[in-house]
Amino acid sequence: MALRACINAARAHSLLPAKAGYLQVVGRALPESIMVASSSRRDEIEHRLGRMEVLHHFQALAGCNEVERSKTDPALYRLAAARLEVEPAQCLAFEDSENGACAAQAAGVAVVVVPDLEHPAAGDSGAHAMACSNRR
Repeated sequence: MALRACINAARAHSLLPAKAGYLQVVGRALPESIMVASSSRRDEIEHRLGRMEVLHHFQALAGCNEVERSKTDPALYRLAAARLEVEPAQCLAFEDSENGACAAQAAGVAVVVVPDLEHPAAGDSGAHAMACSNRR
């Protein structure tokens, strides 16, 4: 699987702290559309995903610098859904933060919380993936 190779390469370069079960979830449930809605700046999202060679898996990106208020505000998730041309209710968010889960819920997005087993490094806001179905 190409995605597995990308994740393994990212681990080798210390670019991605892999969460247990990540590949199983993505491999089984890869939706029609997948995007990243992150508390990181869009250029940082593009840079990290590009270095990991997984950027092509995402149909859209939304970063904190593209909305007035970041998570817990729902604007980032609303922007993400709009970029995929779907309603927030058609989306599913995988979140590793309480603020992100609150933002997704406030936007009307269903949430699966994936708790961190380790605390993130200083300055690492993490990335939050959102998958949407029924893309037009």
